[in-house]
Amino acid sequence: MFNRKYLFGLLFLTCVLTSSAAVFADRIFTDTAPKLWLFAMIIFLGGYEWVSIIIINRKNMSNMQSVNVFMGFEAGRFLLSLSIILIYYFAVGIEKENFILCFAILYIIYLVFNTFYLKNRENLLKKEKQKNVD
Repeated sequence: MFNRKYLFGLLFLTCVLTSSAAVFADRIFTDTAPKLWLFAMIIFLGGYEWVSIIIINRKNMSNMQSVNVFMGFEAGRFLLSLSIILIYYFAVGIEKENFILCFAILYIIYLVFNTFYLKNRENLLKKEKQKNVD
């Protein structure tokens, strides 16, 4: 049930976000540090989603196990994101509000992508279950 379409969609989304950030980062931030952190966050969120999709789609995992793993990855992403924001806020502290706003927008974009992925996976599982019943 490994779905390459979503992996390529995730790669495309990460590339679009990176190029958009490159265009708009100069308008949003005046210092270099938030720009570098912003690019690192795009790579972090994209890479995290990539790994979670690959692990969730392992063939030896049952449907309930994959849902549990997915929820574990979501909780992990939230906690890692929160800790990254806190580290940035207290350690770097340059243009905090702009960085947190940009990070929140990126987080929501990847969350929407993840929701569409999960919805599609659920539909595939329902179709597969109906095939087995019939």
